[in-house]
Amino acid sequence: MREIKFRAISTRTLQWIYGSLVRTEGENYIVEPDERPREHPGEYVDCIDLSEIAQGTEGQWTGLKDKGGKEIYKGDIVKNHWWGDGDVGFLGEEWVVKFGKHESNGNDVYTRDAYGWYYESKGETFSLVNLPQSKGIEIVGNIYENPDFVEVV
Repeated sequence: MREIKFRAISTRTLQWIYGSLVRTEGENYIVEPDERPREHPGEYVDCIDLSEIAQGTEGQWTGLKDKGGKEIYKGDIVKNHWWGDGDVGFLGEEWVVKFGKHESNGNDVYTRDAYGWYYESKGETFSLVNLPQSKGIEIVGNIYENPDFVEVV
């Protein structure tokens, strides 16, 4: 089973933090994994620390990694350095990773009217099932730290 985790920008450190997403009273928080040693197996902590995050920077991990082994999250900008079957029209283009309902502009029966992870650029959308992660997809940024990029795609 795939691990489910999120990231967001901490309002305290302005750095990315990773963990579980918690929604409460209209605000979102990240609960970071507690790495403290336990005296007994299965021991739990009586309270959890909710890390305040910059609202709107939350992104779930897709379960995929780029060519360098970096985890791909919603909102990442990925660059394609390879495309199979002689189709080089998308080579070198940058795409934004998204989640939701989408219709692929390709002829792949698996991605028509799909709901799930996809990447998008200039009105073109493709399901992440087509992402050749081991063949040259690279994370080059994200829409939160590069907001001008969103206007380009």
